[in-house]
Amino acid sequence: MFEQAGYERWAFNSMLGRFKQGLDNGIWWDAGALHNELRARRPEWTAARWANGITQARDDLKAAVAKWRDKKLPNRFPRFRRRKHEVACSFPAATCRVEGRRVRIPKLGWVRMREPVRFDGALVHRATVRRVADRWWVSFTVDTQTAPTPKRGRHVVGVDVGVKALAVTSDGAEYANPKPLDRAL
Repeated sequence: MFEQAGYERWAFNSMLGRFKQGLDNGIWWDAGALHNELRARRPEWTAARWANGITQARDDLKAAVAKWRDKKLPNRFPRFRRRKHEVACSFPAATCRVEGRRVRIPKLGWVRMREPVRFDGALVHRATVRRVADRWWVSFTVDTQTAPTPKRGRHVVGVDVGVKALAVTSDGAEYANPKPLDRAL
């Protein structure tokens, strides 16, 4: 898992470096072009890794650049991933299989889980494997096909606090403002 996470980090950093270099020279690199170039010049040590790690890194870079370019959000330019920051890698849900208390991960095989997946349904999007506090965690997105039932609670009321009236509720009740100066006069 360390090697796969390192492979994805290397791919992301390589594409981000090339993208940054292109911006300095006035060239806007497309994510697909970066992806194809990296696949063509990938070193031989990557042959033992799951090949779609480059695709996952490309998708992450594409999302980071889109977030950076969004004028509605105050975002900064994407940063290079550091070895110490987060050890994580992702796999498309179609390539993972869950049976009871084990999960099949590409190039790694069957891995035991502490507990089974809590929800019944199909895995969607991707499975992310992370190392947190010297333990490996896998997170899935599961489509359960059922909508959650809303909880019934007490009656909810909106309150508007004002100057003329102390408070006006959404029920229409109005509470007068205590005027101690008027009473004192």
